[in-house]
Amino acid sequence: MDVNVLAAYVTIATVVASAFSYAVLRPLNQSIKDLQEIIKDIKCDLKEDEERRHNLEVRVEGIDSAVRSAHHRLNDHINKEG
Repeated sequence: MDVNVLAAYVTIATVVASAFSYAVLRPLNQSIKDLQEIIKDIKCDLKEDEERRHNLEVRVEGIDSAVRSAHHRLNDHINKEG
């Protein structure tokens, strides 16, 4: 095989590989980076939601305790009058 022909094949292969990298791999890498950022944002949102849920649980427990106490006082009051 002639050296010039071999050099032409190598040049063509390099151009094709560069075009493939630019047309296919570059957008894929950008999409992957975008998805990583979205996942990071979702994780932050989930953490905030978990904290809010926990705070609501604490508040509901306090309300539940207050309601039980009020019912107990009402029952005591009804029983004293009855």
